[in-house]
Amino acid sequence: PLPDPMPSELAPALERVRWIGPRVGLDGLPRFEIAYDDSGAVTLFREHLGAEPDMTPALLDSIEHLPSAAYCVPFLDAHLQRTFIDALAARGCLTIASTYGKAARNDTELVRSTLAVADLSFCNADEEGVLFGGHAFTGVEAGHVRVVTRGAQGATVWQGDHRTDIAGQRVEVLDPTGAGDTFCGTTVARILMGDHPVEAARRENGFIAMLSAALLALTCWFIVRMIRDLSQPLNFAVSVADRIGIDYAWIVEHHFVRHGGLFPSNFAFLSYLAARTKRIRL
Repeated sequence: PLPDPMPSELAPALERVRWIGPRVGLDGLPRFEIAYDDSGAVTLFREHLGAEPDMTPALLDSIEHLPSAAYCVPFLDAHLQRTFIDALAARGCLTIASTYGKAARNDTELVRSTLAVADLSFCNADEEGVLFGGHAFTGVEAGHVRVVTRGAQGATVWQGDHRTDIAGQRVEVLDPTGAGDTFCGTTVARILMGDHPVEAARRENGFIAMLSAALLALTCWFIVRMIRDLSQPLNFAVSVADRIGIDYAWIVEHHFVRHGGLFPSNFAFLSYLAARTKRIRL
C-alpha cells in the first residue's frame, strides 16, 4: 500500500522506487513488531494486517515492463504470497521468496510449497527445521537455489542436491534488526549482477556481520545515500569498520557514472581514508 501522508522515514524511497498499490492512511500500512534476546531468539509482539488484503496480483498489470526477476517478501497472509509467486511466474519472472517463523509454523505446507516453486528462496535454520526437517533436508529441485541463514554459523547454499556451507563471522552484535532481510536483498542483487550464488552469499554474509556489529538501520541508510553522494557516507562506513575490527575495505574506480559514485583516482581517496583510520587495510 502507498501511505498518504508519506512518513518521513520512507520518503527517500519515493525517489528510487515505483510504489504501486492502494493509497491508504498510516493505519493501513501492514506492520509487525519484534525483538531479539541475547541468544538471537525472536519474539513477535504484534502484527497489523492493515490494507494487505487489498494487495492482489492484478496490481502487476499496472507495470508496463515487469523486471526479469521479482523478490516477493513474505506477507502476513501466506496465501497471498503464494498467489503473487504464481502470478509472477506466469508472467515470465524469475521468482524469489522468503518466509518468517510464524508463517512457517502456522501454514507449514503452504510455505513449504511456495519456497519449493520459487526459483530462489531464503529461510533461516529454525524455519528450515520446521519446513524441511533440518538436517534431514537433502536439496531442492534441479535448477533451483535455496539459501539458509544460520546466524553465527554462517549460511548454507543449496543448488539442486549440492550443498555448500559458508562459515560465519563472529562479531559483537549490537543491532541485528533487519539483518535477515538485508542479507536476502543484497544476495539477490549480487546474483542478478552476475555473481555465483555461493560467492554472493559469502560476500553478503561478511557484509551483514559488519552491519550487525554497527547500527544496521543507520548504516543501510548511509549505503542508500551513497548512490547520490558516495564520499561522505563512505567516510563514515570505513571509519565504523575500522573501529569495530573489520580487516579490509575496498573502493572501485568509476568514471563518468552516477551509479556507485565518481572515483576517478583511487589512490587519492584511499590516501584520504588512510589519514582517518588506524588499523583497517585499504
